[in-house]
Amino acid sequence: MEPKISKGEAKRRFLVHYFTGLPCKRGHISKRYVSTRQCFMCQEYLASIDPKNKETKRNWTKRNYAQQLNSNKWWRDENKELMDQLRRNWLNRNPGYMAIAAHNNKDIRRQATPSWVNQNEIVSIYANCPSGYQVDHIIPIKGKTVEGYRVSGLHVPWNLQYLTKMENIAKNNRMRQQDMELVYV
Repeated sequence: MEPKISKGEAKRRFLVHYFTGLPCKRGHISKRYVSTRQCFMCQEYLASIDPKNKETKRNWTKRNYAQQLNSNKWWRDENKELMDQLRRNWLNRNPGYMAIAAHNNKDIRRQATPSWVNQNEIVSIYANCPSGYQVDHIIPIKGKTVEGYRVSGLHVPWNLQYLTKMENIAKNNRMRQQDMELVYV
């Protein structure tokens, strides 16, 4: 007999399954998956009825992908405040996520900075950034051109520019037409 362990304890220990000793809705007493709460015996039963169950779901998703995306987009558009609240709650529960994202961004910039570049010039560009502006890469470190081609810019002084926050958000990791003209003169 399996040792009893709750779903919460299994999650804390990063286990794939847990065992409560209680029967599932079909009366099986077996281990359950942490991710779905489904018992092993139910999983085997469903697989025996329709061995292509996963394949059927996968095919349905492929056939109805656009419809599903539109449905999800409509719901997000209708519930913007709720989405913002859910996002804030998630970030509050997962404070390490933002730290990891910031650390990864630093790693990306460090890898895109050649060893021969003058670090003091880069620091002065950031230090002299006007109020209400942000420092932006003309050619993104990891981004795309106007035509959609991938580009990899360097973290060097001549690839930095000042943009307003709104311009920088709108630009994201893409080059703008005027950036293309700056680069290909």
